[in-house]
Amino acid sequence: MKAELVSIPLYEYQRLVGGLNEISKLRAELEHLQEKFARDIAEDRRRIAVLEHCEPEPRNRDRGEVLAALIIKNCGHMPRQDARKIMRLSESQFSQLLTASSDIIVISPSRIDHRVKILSLK
Repeated sequence: MKAELVSIPLYEYQRLVGGLNEISKLRAELEHLQEKFARDIAEDRRRIAVLEHCEPEPRNRDRGEVLAALIIKNCGHMPRQDARKIMRLSESQFSQLLTASSDIIVISPSRIDHRVKILSLK
């Protein structure tokens, strides 16, 4: 293919140069936005990692020991419902706690009212 000179009017040349300048500006802006987007993603990942890694609160860590101490304080036995209210736990949380503490806590029906469950230590 043979290179040939092409003549174009001045306004066409200026329009082409203006278009090239606009393209280079847009390319630079795009690169800047891509870098900013990558930094934002990295920052978000760091924030999520911090939120996911939270230490358990001290009261959550030792609930079994607190329940055992509460039972000991009440002469070695106490109603299940009273213990749950004192510890301010929901029914499901308290049930999970009792399941986890089954090696030290015994649940038995009351001698007076069999609907009431009594907690005592093994």
